Amino acid sequence: MKYKVLLVDDELAKRTAVAESLRDEGLHVFEASDGQAGLATALAEKPDMILLDIVMPIMDGLEMLTKLREDQWGKEAYVALFTSYADPDKVAKALKLGAYDYLLKSSLNLDEVVREVKDRLVRMK
Repeated sequence: MKYKVLLVDDELAKRTAVAESLRDEGLHVFEASDGQAGLATALAEKPDMILLDIVMPIMDGLEMLTKLREDQWGKEAYVALFTSYADPDKVAKALKLGAYDYLLKSSLNLDEVVREVKDRLVRMK
């Protein structure tokens, strides 16, 4: 089975680099540059994992996560925060809203991000 991952991040260079690295590992990757596009893609494609940034234009990650959890499929969707935003209040709110995990972009290199994503995908199945 080819895992599907949705990467929602407004930082084009970082999003592209991570998406390409995940694709190189055989994952099917969808990309969105804001929460509104991310929500639409998530509901349409139903990925196995959503990597979600918090601070984005149009709709931020917290609002996207709130709206995602209102959907029948979205209630159980695996969401991992993928952000450089280390505000403990925002992280706590996201975890309370149902994010399962937290990856700090600035502390991981691409190989580590790929390893963390693959480890989580294997554990959740």
